[in-house]
Amino acid sequence: MNYEILRLAIVLIGTGIAAFQDFKTSYIDDKLTLIMIIAGVALDFLTFDSGFIFYSVGVGALIFIIGYYFYRTGQIGGGDVLLVAGIQVLLPFYPSIQQFQFPFSLAVTSVPFIITVFATSALISLVGTALVYGWALKGKKLKPDFKDSLLTLVLMVVIIFSIYFFSAFGLYQIIFVLLLAIPSVFLSLFKTQIMNEIIIQKVGLKEVEDEDVLALDKMTGLKKYGLKRVATKDQMEVLKKISRDKKGQKFYVYKNLPRMAPYILIGLILSLILGNPFAWILFK
Repeated sequence: MNYEILRLAIVLIGTGIAAFQDFKTSYIDDKLTLIMIIAGVALDFLTFDSGFIFYSVGVGALIFIIGYYFYRTGQIGGGDVLLVAGIQVLLPFYPSIQQFQFPFSLAVTSVPFIITVFATSALISLVGTALVYGWALKGKKLKPDFKDSLLTLVLMVVIIFSIYFFSAFGLYQIIFVLLLAIPSVFLSLFKTQIMNEIIIQKVGLKEVEDEDVLALDKMTGLKKYGLKRVATKDQMEVLKKISRDKKGQKFYVYKNLPRMAPYILIGLILSLILGNPFAWILFK
C-alpha cells in the first residue's frame, strides 16, 4: 500500500499553496515545502518496500543536491528546488490509473514522472515568460538584438525542417514546435532590453530581500567584499557592511525573474491528467 490518494491530495494542495505564494510574493514558505518532503518520506517508509523507498528518496535527494548547486549560483529559487523535491517523494511514480488510461502507456510511463512534470513546466514557463515580458515591454521603445537571436532562429529553423523532412511527424507536431519557437526567438531577440529595463533594478539595502539574486557584473568596486550571487543571510550581512562603508550605495538586483511555482502547478496538473503530455503530442 503506497497511500496514493493521500499523496495526490498532499501534493496538489501543497503545490497549489506554493504557486499562490510565489505568484503573490515571489516567495515560497520553506515550512510548506519541508512539510511536503517530510510527509512524502514518511509515506515512503510506511510502504515497507525497500525498492520504492530507495528510488523515491534517492531521486529526491539527487534533485536537492543538483538543485542546491543551481540555487547557490542564482539559477533557480531555493523554494522551487524544495517544491520539486517534495513532488518527487510524494509522487515518485505515475499514478496507477495511468497504467490503463492511455493506449500508448509505454510512452507515458517510460520517462520518470518528475521529469515529465519539470519538462512540461519548463515549456509552459517559456510561453508564459514571453507573454509576461512582452506585456512589460508594451509602450517602450523596442531595442532588438538580432545578433543574439540569430543562433536561436537558425536552430529553430533546422529543428522544424528536420522534423518535417526526416520524421513521420505531421502538421500538428510542426505547429507545436512553432509555438515553442516563437517565444524562444522573442526572448532571445529582446534579452538585453528585458534584462536591463525589466528584470534588473537598482535598489537600496532595505529593498534587497532574502534570496534575491544580485547582478554582480553591474556592481563595480565591490570585489574585495567577496559578494556571492544569492542574498542569503550571510550575504545580507556583507551588504550591510558595504552600506556602512559606502553611504548611499545602491545594489543591482534581479527583481523580476520568472516565478516558477505557478508553472510547476500547471505542469503537475497536466501530467496527472494526460500522463505524459509529450506522448500526446508525439504519438496521438
